[in-house]
Parts: sequence; structure tokens; C-alpha cells
Amino acid sequence: MTGWRRAIAFAASFSAVAAAPAASTADTYTISGRVESASGTLPQTLVVMVFNQTSDGVEGSSCELLADGRFVTSGLAPGTYILEASTLEEPSGRPSGERGYALVAVRNRDVDDVLIKTAPGLALRGRVRFDEARRGSARPATIDVHAMLAVTDWPGPAETARAAADGSFELRDLRGPRVIRVGYGIADAGHLWWFSRALLDDRDITNEAIDFSARTSGELVLVFTQRPTAVVGRVEDIAGLPMPGACVVLLPDDVDLQQGWSTAVGAREADQRGRFYFTSMPPGDYRLAAYEAASCPTMRDVLDVADDIARVGTLVHVNEASVAHVIVPGTLRPLRP
Repeated sequence: MTGWRRAIAFAASFSAVAAAPAASTADTYTISGRVESASGTLPQTLVVMVFNQTSDGVEGSSCELLADGRFVTSGLAPGTYILEASTLEEPSGRPSGERGYALVAVRNRDVDDVLIKTAPGLALRGRVRFDEARRGSARPATIDVHAMLAVTDWPGPAETARAAADGSFELRDLRGPRVIRVGYGIADAGHLWWFSRALLDDRDITNEAIDFSARTSGELVLVFTQRPTAVVGRVEDIAGLPMPGACVVLLPDDVDLQQGWSTAVGAREADQRGRFYFTSMPPGDYRLAAYEAASCPTMRDVLDVADDIARVGTLVHVNEASVAHVIVPGTLRPLRP
């Protein structure tokens, strides 16, 4: 799928960054540096974007970029940022293939001398598979495949492709560790589908960051199912009454799955009857806890209270293609101390 530019892809390596001694104006700071192209010449269509995590997802804005490759972005609050250099689409519709990124931590001062190295990316082909529970079910009207950059504890921007009518797709210019996710539109409300897992040569890589540019071959298959794993439940107070609006968080016992971009980590706001649900998580043991929150938290917020969830969370076991039911006690605590 295309837009004013290809959805973002990145080069495989990023630079270490050094903090300059000078600080910006109160509470906001500046990141500056330069872009270096593998070809030795910067493409005229090069753009630099800066991304960070917000409560609504990933937010991006453009950097000022000079002809000699120097860039600067200002007004940044302390936090972790992904800087991405990429090229606009050529008139032919084919991207020129220059991609690079840098991961930058802003603390209490400006950061300069950031180096972003761009390099050609890899084209990855794959296909979608449907495991039908009911023969003849209408399939999703559209399927968009996202290869999301996984270099920090939140899902980075993605290179995106739309699956063709036969289920095939091609992701272009991949660089760096990626996790595969999908977005899709249901054609018939009576025939529901859920994304189940991503398989690389029959190995489940749904929650494994893979640098596809380091591989010379491999079959990527995205599996949809009509029998997803699920946890459904209700938040109740001591009298057994529902507690609407509670923020319910889900965290796996498996520490390897405790990543901000993992399908095993989640947060939901309970509805007016105190009900909530999670779907399509890997089988295994999970802890659920209810918190007070003005809005559902980011995955970073959930991971920050992982020890608390492990201590007070309600245990639930999830089996393959099954639904687990649970009641979560509603002795609510603030999500943040």
C-alpha cells in the first residue's frame, strides 16, 4: 500500500549518540546530527522524521533537513525517540530504497552529533493463510501487513503492504529488527476472523523481532483463524457489583513476552457493565489486574508496573483456540504511584 511516501522502513544499524553539555529552554530539548548515505550521495527525495510514543500510539513529525545532510528537530520533551531517514517514492511508484534510523534518548539536555546511516533494504514476499472453522466463510475485505520496527519497548513505525486477492504480499525496503502485525477489514459480520500468528519456515515468530535483511530466504505465512484464544471477564467490587471504567491490564508470566509490542501484553477499559476482553494472545499463563486510570495506559506504563501485576494479579491460563473466563477483583489502585 502506498501514500505520500512508503510506510517507514529502516537500515539495520544505528549510531550511539552523545549528549552535548548545553541544554535547551525549560523542559524541551533539541536533537541534531547528519545523514550519511551508503551511495555517498544523498537522494533528493530524502526526508527525516522523528517518532515517539504517546497515549494514542506512535506520533511522528518532520525534521528540518539541509542539503548537506544535516538535520535538527527541537521542542522535544525527555523520552525515547526514533529518528528515521527515508526516501519519497519515485515517479514510477517504486521507492528508491534508502532507509536508516537512529534510536535517541533525551534526558535533561540537548543531543547532537547523531549519525543516521542509510542503506538499501530487502524486499520480503509472503502469503496469508486462512484456517477455516466454517467452510465457505467470507474472508476479510482488505488485509494490510505491517513490519513494525522493534528496537525499543514500543512498536515503531512500519513498512506496510496490502495483500493481493490471492493472499500474496510484498514488503519493500526492510531493515532492522521487525515484528509482523496486520490490519484488516471484515467483509461479513457473520464471518469473523482473527490474526493468529506469523510463521517463518513454520516457526512462530509473532512475538520475535526478526531482521529479515540478514536472511537470504524463508517463507513467511500469516495465519488467520476463526477460533482465537481469548480472555473475557468482569471487574467486580467486594459486593460482586460491576465496576465500569476500570483499566484492566494483561501481562504474561513468560518474561520473554513482556515487550511493549508483544501480542501478550494488553490494556482494556471495562465497559458500563464492568466487562472486558482480550483476544489472539499466545497460549500460556497470564496475570490480570484492575487500575484507576483517566485513559488506558501505554504498554510502557503496563511494563512499569509488571512487579505489581505479578504480585496482585489474578491468574488465568489460556489454551489454544479457547476462551478463558475470569473475575478480576476491583480493589482499584492508581496505575502510577
